Amino acid sequence: ADDFIQWPENGTPKLSVYVLQYGIQHFLRLYGVKKSRQRLLDIDFMAAVIEVWDDYFIPLQSWRALDIRNHHSEYINSLNKQRVETEDVHSLCLFLESSGFYTTAFQCSEWVLKNDHNPDIHKKLLHARLLTELDLWKEALSFYQDLLDTTNETSTKEDLSYLFYHVSNVYRKLGQLDLAQEYMERDFKLSVEVWGEQSPESMASLYNLATFLRDQQQYEPAYQMLRKVGEYRESSLGNNHPMTLAVYNSLALIFKSQGELQKAIDIYTDVHNTQLQLLGMNHPSTLTTY
Repeated sequence: ADDFIQWPENGTPKLSVYVLQYGIQHFLRLYGVKKSRQRLLDIDFMAAVIEVWDDYFIPLQSWRALDIRNHHSEYINSLNKQRVETEDVHSLCLFLESSGFYTTAFQCSEWVLKNDHNPDIHKKLLHARLLTELDLWKEALSFYQDLLDTTNETSTKEDLSYLFYHVSNVYRKLGQLDLAQEYMERDFKLSVEVWGEQSPESMASLYNLATFLRDQQQYEPAYQMLRKVGEYRESSLGNNHPMTLAVYNSLALIFKSQGELQKAIDIYTDVHNTQLQLLGMNHPSTLTTY
């Protein structure tokens, strides 16, 4: 959804409707579906969350969700005084994470894990993911390793693929590149097994592995993988889709790294012109290509 965020002239982003879904879901669960349940938040705050205009985009500067960030300690403490279901708080965690309030989301997640007698893997994965958002990489690795030790027999292959992906990112951040590559390869292999090779999930996994190998100067295997991903995305998404353009940029970087500058310039120019038309000059992807 990030590729379709509106970026106005003043550079202030407007959040996509993806960010809105957890807010509306949480609002309905609290006030629409089960009206007798005690409130987690002041209703004015949740009303602000669903105050939508301009084709279902929320202007960030007027979003009163900032209130919860500024008073998160009081909010977390209030949870212990109310009869609250962990599923509701977990929904709020997801909403806060998607909104960029990682500290508050992490505190909500801690509450969920403490009060849920049998938290499922999705709640645990969210907690580990929030550790990485807070740059607590070693703590995240320890949490992920515990998950790997306890979920192999009870989790679905889809969950394991997701877990392998995030573990590889943590190892990559910590500089343990051999282990990072190992888990990326395991993720791709499992994605193919679950969804098939010609699937968005498998191609996303292959793209991650290709860009990793590119960064490790393993240009030939990276190039072949990117070509495969590019062909798939061209046929399924079209040449102008942001995810296809990302593949083109990665190919251009390989050409640049190998000294084939004219090929790189030609690709960058084509991508930049397309981004100007679709996303505008102020979009981060356009500025990066420029």
